[in-house]
Amino acid sequence: MNALPAAVEQAMEWHSRQRSGTFGAEERRDFERWLSDKANREAWETLQQRLGRMLAPLQQPGARQALGAAGQQRRALLRGALAVGGLGGSAYLLTRAGWPLGGLGADVASGTGERRPVTLADGSQVLLDAQSQFDIDFSARGRRLRLRQGRMLVQAAADHDRPLFIDCRQGRIELGAGRCVLGLENDEATLWMLEGRAQALAGASALAVHAGQAARLEAGIATLLPRPLGDPLAWSHGQLEAYDRTLGWVIERLRPYHHGILQVTERASALRISGVFSLDHSDQALTALGEILPIRVERYLGYWTRIATA
Repeated sequence: MNALPAAVEQAMEWHSRQRSGTFGAEERRDFERWLSDKANREAWETLQQRLGRMLAPLQQPGARQALGAAGQQRRALLRGALAVGGLGGSAYLLTRAGWPLGGLGADVASGTGERRPVTLADGSQVLLDAQSQFDIDFSARGRRLRLRQGRMLVQAAADHDRPLFIDCRQGRIELGAGRCVLGLENDEATLWMLEGRAQALAGASALAVHAGQAARLEAGIATLLPRPLGDPLAWSHGQLEAYDRTLGWVIERLRPYHHGILQVTERASALRISGVFSLDHSDQALTALGEILPIRVERYLGYWTRIATA
């Protein structure tokens, strides 16, 4: 597992020391000096906010006992509260969509397990996937959306004078009257055209994408993709379709719908699977995965789930 940022590691250490029962006046002065640094203060405030929101539901005696334990046991719990294992390394909740440092200030955002419908001022319709965020910039001169995180289904209302532009960090989609899905993952954006026609722009690359086609935008290049297996709208119906995908890929798509931490070991994440799983009942999906694959699905404190090979 990759190391947490130094300021976060130190914030975890200070949190543990303050609850050790032996936190004295000298340590208090050291803590205040440490807190005077802006990066340290932000890490401390974020840790406290995150723990307060995440651990509030954990009222079981076991959770309180773990939080009250000394030294390494408490730090292990804190690390588990902040880190989520994934393919090839770690993704941290502090910077994931929908968490304290991820996508601050978005115009529209959806929560965990929430698919959020939005009607725009021009009558266009957006369905936002769980833990997704976008901005809106409409004026007499143009219509512009910016997808910050996650995935969106867009039904653009016709406006001959103002095409609808959908921006993302990988490029731009120019859409007339039409219907499409745009999703962000790692360093690429994927566009599925359902109705109409769009222009996909990435760097100096421009590509016409017609109904039934899909395109990828990455590294300043837009390219057509082979016809995708399955239904690109499955998520809008609460389903996750996997066709010869890795378990890591499946877990990444369950995370926005799962209330709690999902951690998967590197070895387990490489296992391959095909199937249809429920997004709206992620615990059932995890149970089904455990019955199909040679894995152990271990649950801690009712909030932290670890998946490893059996």
